[in-house]
Amino acid sequence: MRCAGYNNVDLKVAKELGITVTTVPAYSPEAVAEFAVGMLLTIVRKYHKAFNRVREGNFLLDGLMGFNLEGKTIGIIGTGKIGLCTGRILAHGFRANVIGYDVYPNEKAAKENGITYVPLDELFRTSDIISLHCPLTTETKYIVNEEVLKTTKPGIVIVNTSRGALINTADLIQGLKSGHIGAVGMDVYERESHYFFRDSSNKIIQDDQLSRLVSFHNVFISGHQAFLTREALSAIARTTVENLRMVENGRSVQIQFRLELRGVRVHSHTPNISWPNIAYSPTTPSDMSNFQRSLSNPLLATATDRSRAPSSLGIRSHSPSPTPSDGFPMSTVVVVGVCAMDVKARSKPMREIITRLVERGRGCIEVKLFGEQVILGEDVENWPRCDILISFFSTDFPLFKAVQYVKLRNPVCINDLHAQALLWDRRVVNKILEHFGIPMPRRLVASRDGGAKLDPELLALVESHTGLKLQLEEPMADVQMREDGEAIIVNGQVMEKPFVEKPVNGEDHNVYIYFKGGHGRRLFRKVGNKSSELDPTLSAPRMDGSYIYEEFIDVDNAEDIKVYTVGPTYTHAETRKSPVVDGVVRRNTEGKEIRFITHLSDEERTWASKICEAFGQRVCGFDVLRCDNGARSMVIDVNGWSFVKGNETYYDKAAEILADVCFKYSIKPGRAPGASDILDDGPSWTLKANVTVFRHADRTPKQKLKFNFPVSEPWTKPFVDLLNGEREEIILRESTQLRKISEAVEQARELGASGDDLTKLTQLNNALFSKIDLPGTKAQLKPGFTKGRVSGPRKLEKLQLVFKWGGEFTHAARYQSRDLGESMKKDITIMNKDVLGNVKIFTSSERRVTASAEIFAAALLDNSTAPSGSATSSSLSTATGTPSTITTTLTPTKSSHASDSGSIASVKVPTYQLIIRKDLLDDSNAAKDLMDDVKKRLKFLLRPGESERRPELTWPKGMRKEPVEVVREVIEILTKFREVMRRNFETMEVEKIQQRWCCGDEPWLFRERWEKLFEDFCNVKQEKFDPSRVSELYDTLKYCALHHRTFLFAIFDESGGSGGELGASKNRTLHELYGRAKALFDLVAPQEYGIEPAEKEEIGVLTSLPLLRNVVHDLEEARNTGECSLTLYFTKESHIHTLVNLVLQSGLPIANPRIPELDYASHITFELYERMGGRGGRTDKEYSIRLALSEGAHSSNVLDSALDARHSLNVKQRRKLTQHLPYNLVIEKLSKHFHRVPNDEELLLADPNAESIVVPLVGVAEV
Repeated sequence: MRCAGYNNVDLKVAKELGITVTTVPAYSPEAVAEFAVGMLLTIVRKYHKAFNRVREGNFLLDGLMGFNLEGKTIGIIGTGKIGLCTGRILAHGFRANVIGYDVYPNEKAAKENGITYVPLDELFRTSDIISLHCPLTTETKYIVNEEVLKTTKPGIVIVNTSRGALINTADLIQGLKSGHIGAVGMDVYERESHYFFRDSSNKIIQDDQLSRLVSFHNVFISGHQAFLTREALSAIARTTVENLRMVENGRSVQIQFRLELRGVRVHSHTPNISWPNIAYSPTTPSDMSNFQRSLSNPLLATATDRSRAPSSLGIRSHSPSPTPSDGFPMSTVVVVGVCAMDVKARSKPMREIITRLVERGRGCIEVKLFGEQVILGEDVENWPRCDILISFFSTDFPLFKAVQYVKLRNPVCINDLHAQALLWDRRVVNKILEHFGIPMPRRLVASRDGGAKLDPELLALVESHTGLKLQLEEPMADVQMREDGEAIIVNGQVMEKPFVEKPVNGEDHNVYIYFKGGHGRRLFRKVGNKSSELDPTLSAPRMDGSYIYEEFIDVDNAEDIKVYTVGPTYTHAETRKSPVVDGVVRRNTEGKEIRFITHLSDEERTWASKICEAFGQRVCGFDVLRCDNGARSMVIDVNGWSFVKGNETYYDKAAEILADVCFKYSIKPGRAPGASDILDDGPSWTLKANVTVFRHADRTPKQKLKFNFPVSEPWTKPFVDLLNGEREEIILRESTQLRKISEAVEQARELGASGDDLTKLTQLNNALFSKIDLPGTKAQLKPGFTKGRVSGPRKLEKLQLVFKWGGEFTHAARYQSRDLGESMKKDITIMNKDVLGNVKIFTSSERRVTASAEIFAAALLDNSTAPSGSATSSSLSTATGTPSTITTTLTPTKSSHASDSGSIASVKVPTYQLIIRKDLLDDSNAAKDLMDDVKKRLKFLLRPGESERRPELTWPKGMRKEPVEVVREVIEILTKFREVMRRNFETMEVEKIQQRWCCGDEPWLFRERWEKLFEDFCNVKQEKFDPSRVSELYDTLKYCALHHRTFLFAIFDESGGSGGELGASKNRTLHELYGRAKALFDLVAPQEYGIEPAEKEEIGVLTSLPLLRNVVHDLEEARNTGECSLTLYFTKESHIHTLVNLVLQSGLPIANPRIPELDYASHITFELYERMGGRGGRTDKEYSIRLALSEGAHSSNVLDSALDARHSLNVKQRRKLTQHLPYNLVIEKLSKHFHRVPNDEELLLADPNAESIVVPLVGVAEV
């Protein structure tokens, strides 16, 4: 080995097998020691800051003051060669007072190098600076932690060039935030393998702790380079070669290993990750029951119960037990079952944890997702067997059915299933919290239902584990308000306002707060960007059910705390803005509420452990309020299974702990045969095929000008000539081609164009001149011929020229496409990895669509490179009657298809094709006339009372105004904005408002885009307003809010301010405009593809019938051939909308017929499932199909979403469109449209036998 450590080598096994293991333990101690001293000088004298300042011409000395090393006490932990060398430099070179600690002290060497040994606690207590130079062992892990830091001097400086995990990063961050730590230098980091030695400059760092460390001004981090000198590398090479020569010649190798490692022993701060201890093997049903309860709830038993339990049960409180990562192989495969509703089981947090869990298992952990089809439709005898069960309640989950499964199969439960029913009643939750001494707000209980309802078995379980005998019966409450209305009286007890009113039902989140003075606030489950609303009339409490009344707590910083647990010893806590403040939810790019990691007190961590005990829920969440400047805190609610969202550290830790559980289960003495050794009694459903249709990812706003030419006029001949005899639409992209249009304009003038025609031609020429060099600029020439089947060639009847610019693939689209590809890869790997062995990808010829498909494919197939997004189609595309197919070859990397052993010699590496299908996925003109007619009738939607007469229309219930009134308000706001924008462009230095512009934009393009909107809205009478313009307004608002938010707020700031966040907080007019534009868009946009059901079907048939035929064909082929497959189609907005409309009009039982906005990267999925054998002893196969829909990269309010440099909203998880339905039913319903083939030559049907032309993959670049 060419390194110093051997963390991943099992030395005992190597010795047994006769394998000689060598390393290079000492190659150049001076290299690391000198780097450590240099890093120390950098952080105390601020060299790095001075360097950056001077490069910018800033020679000020403010903030650069440091201190001398002479006379300072510097502690060296670990006095091996590097530690001794570091001490010598500091003691002899800087005349510092150097003290040291080592478990194997070398007094003579220390004295020679100027180091004085002291006890470890004295070193921490007296040092001004601490430098770490010890190896990472069980004893030294987190040697620097919260408790140790409390003993150090204020302003302590820490340097670590040894191993990252010597320092508890979370505690380090807390010390930096509090100001106790003066400065930190780190050449190592405990999770550095994700980032060190690779370039992440063009990526977002997902590790929250590393990102936080980098943000501190007094933290200096380098990428593990302390060893990197010429002398060190030469020494490594020499030693490695010498070791090999000695082994080859049979000589004794100089560098030998001792299994006893040198290190520093620290006893009280080793993290406990041993939950749960399962070294006990039950031999009787009674033992099994006790084992099951102890495993899912090991700290729950009372003292009496614990005295009866085997001594091996419970939580180890000292050194951690070995895990698979320590090199101890599992004795057999452990099967982890996930029994939860699909929306939870296939969510991103679950996927991330499961993926990491399987990786940690190294082939010894198998994960089975039960799936809703099994959970809801099968008897528990037919559910898959598993060794360890992850199962939890959510909406529609049959909890007590799952309890019966646990009784039948006796798996190890991560969360006690039966005990989850305790969380359904807040009265029960409060009694259990009270029993365990966990503080809560003062409360009064008003029961009108006789008390909570729990089955006797659960009551007995609670009593046996906790000693609490729950008294559930409660008399009818006497509730009244005091005469002055400022207090409530429950059963004679008084509670003054403000107080909180909670339903006893734990699933009811309609919580009311009553304030003094006769007003209140209604809290509810987050809807869009709202979590509560003020109600000036809310004064009297509800009298229609049972409620708990709690004193209102005035919390610190207007924040709540959400605590997440994974076992009793690991907690993760986050703060969020309290919903009581204003009810506005701030969201991140994933659409999740913005939260900040916080540090729990020792007492709060104790509560977390007790809550795990009390409710038997290893993975759970609970809410904490802090008040009195942190002096007092209390628990206000307990939830079931809860995930931290978007935190890589949490995913890593959760997977580590779960893998530890699997490992302990695998080595349990006398363990009965596991689930992997037993055939399931009932055949289970397996994902057989996935067919998904995607809309392309994020783009710039599209803008266009339309010109209709009367072909009977002589002056139009130059434009007809541009068709060059083509009888279908042609597209001109290249600047040389676009200049031909300008030449045609000049020829038309010479041929007599005049009046309005000449004005339009001048407008076209001006647009060409200013936009010809912009990305995405193109012109479409659309000929129209006489219709019907007539003898002879059809005659040219009309010619339309559409000049377009914008609509280009953005940098945000790259991230959306990549993340979506990675997400689908993880999801399908969990469901059935064989599906990834047969992938077909089809795409439109549009550049933004092709780019989306290429980047998605690279992520899905683990390509080492990611596409640049350039299109493969030619710049002059001709839509011909014969569908052309262009194939781009993508080959997956070895890692995607390598066997578990790592060998790929026998693995057939498939080739995947990216196929451009214009006939299927490009725009179709077949429904143009019908859609134009629909657009003319959109004005009817704005008539008073129309939204009430048509319940199928989407209009916000909270919007108390008619659509026509909202249109008037939008016009008023835009009229005001036009005046403000024009004034600010004249008076402000617009070039300085926003330093960086993305997507090829500039201030003048921003202005032009908005001037066009002002013209469409403000320069027309309201009765002549075109509702289809609403889509352009909404699209532009979203785009500017994501990519140019600073400029957007500044340029529409009446005071001419600086915009940005300040402008956003001062001026809510933009938010008002966005809310109204969104409401109008949701009303109008879905109707552009048909107002009446028959119209929706007709337009759907004309636009997307070929695509639907292909989808059905793909499903039928997968069923008939028996091959797993993944078929993907990438297209544009029109095809997504019309395809979804065809599905809705097919007669399938739709779970939720109200379709959300189909934003960028929205997609509809058809999943085919197969079950071998079927029910009742049948030997034939059964098939079912499930449809799901994602609204794509969407946020309910983009203006309130926090953004990073990617400007990218994450793609929303798919939601079920249907339940699992019989295969024949779905095929029959979808095929009902197939007989409706219009008798029109212009409608091109897909040709499955179209010729394919294979071309090389176009150039790719990193995302």
